[in-house]
Amino acid sequence: MYFILCWLCEVEVRILIGNEDMKRILLLVNMTLGLGTLVNHAAANITHDEKPGYYSDNRTDLEFNGNTCGIMVNGFFVKSDIGIDFRSVEHLYQRPPVPFTIKGVGENGLDSIVVEAVPSEKNPVVINGVPYSDIVNYVQEKKAEWVTLEDIKKQYFPKVTGKCLYMVNKYFITKDWESYRLDKNFILKVEALPSSECEIFEGQSPFTIIRVFTDVISNHNSGRIG
Repeated sequence: MYFILCWLCEVEVRILIGNEDMKRILLLVNMTLGLGTLVNHAAANITHDEKPGYYSDNRTDLEFNGNTCGIMVNGFFVKSDIGIDFRSVEHLYQRPPVPFTIKGVGENGLDSIVVEAVPSEKNPVVINGVPYSDIVNYVQEKKAEWVTLEDIKKQYFPKVTGKCLYMVNKYFITKDWESYRLDKNFILKVEALPSSECEIFEGQSPFTIIRVFTDVISNHNSGRIG
């Protein structure tokens, strides 16, 4: 699109003015478009709303839940990057050289595993029963307090019992919900919606939808969910 726009500008300007003036105008157009691209890229990295990869507004629930890339922060397994505060991340991500250790796994999150071969589809790393064909690590400056979805439910809604369906931002968590870890200070708000509020579930066994909103810019804007 960028090159098409430049070509159209050149055609229009060449018709109206001389070559020297055209060069000056095209230089200005190039600088403007280039700076715009850099600003948009920087904003995407800061807000994490449009960063391509693991957490993107363009992903569907199936794509989000079917992700086979496991995420670590400072070597601690958090499963997904949806709970990471990227304002304190030094690098986008790194693939740790083998052998490396993954901390925070197991039923209680206190175990570790050593990965001795590069993960792949044919040789995945299995964490909490889920195979991962890739593992990446983010380096974070601050020491985050990582909490599970169950921890969040107990803190915000201690009286909620029975089955729960969890959501983080716009995504339903359809499987392996026990493995997700979110930065406690990155949680913006949490709401609980009883299934009795949904007419379609009338007469069904009751459950509660627990929805976590993280502190991304889109969750501060009315009408848009990150």
